[in-house]
Amino acid sequence: MHEIVLILASVMFGIPFGIFVLVAVQGGLRDGRRRRFVARELARSDVLLVNTKGLLTADPSHPPQVLSATVVRCLDDSRHAMAIFRTKLGGEVRTMTRLTLLARDEVTMRLKELARASGYDAVVNIRYETSQVLATSVEIFAYGTGIVRL
Repeated sequence: MHEIVLILASVMFGIPFGIFVLVAVQGGLRDGRRRRFVARELARSDVLLVNTKGLLTADPSHPPQVLSATVVRCLDDSRHAMAIFRTKLGGEVRTMTRLTLLARDEVTMRLKELARASGYDAVVNIRYETSQVLATSVEIFAYGTGIVRL
């Protein structure tokens, strides 16, 4: 009888814990690949990103245009559980910090891609807006003025 109880207890706790670990590992690998891809794209220097009050000297034959991009990123269940645990203890919620940084880099990459596709070689006066869509997700909206430099 005791063996059956031990087997049931190990199944009841072992399987959910195994799924939790599997989701955490899979999420970490996926986010690591995404971070490396975004870092490579941001390292490209074909589009200038600058925040300035004045407009750079722009080509008059190609008028400036407002460009915008948005990204919504979400935590997986294992990281969400860790974030909830951290909020009970206090301090920085590192998983949310990493989520926000990755989303900001990704929206910047998308803004550069949009500028490149629209024929612009610079985006000036860039602004970022952040909002929380769900408890475990963050939206970052970026916009700026696309120009062709002389």
